[in-house]
Amino acid sequence: MPVPADFVPGAPCWTELRTSDPRKATAFYGALFDWQTETGGEEYGSLQGQYTLFTKDGLPIAGLAPNEQGREPDTWCTYLASEDAAA
Repeated sequence: MPVPADFVPGAPCWTELRTSDPRKATAFYGALFDWQTETGGEEYGSLQGQYTLFTKDGLPIAGLAPNEQGREPDTWCTYLASEDAAA
């Protein structure tokens, strides 16, 4: 994963999985890509203890958040870099 200084506006800069089964997803992607996981702390606000970072060799790869009561399909979300999100 590139470091933030490497991001070009419009380029993918983060990806996150919303899933109804976080345990199954962490086991699957951990085995598939040899990713480790870290559970997010208070810096994740309402998702404290629920947000998971996938890491590889100590670097963040992607995030995982619970799909709240299955209100939306499980999905991967890709975030794009912006110099000025408000603009």
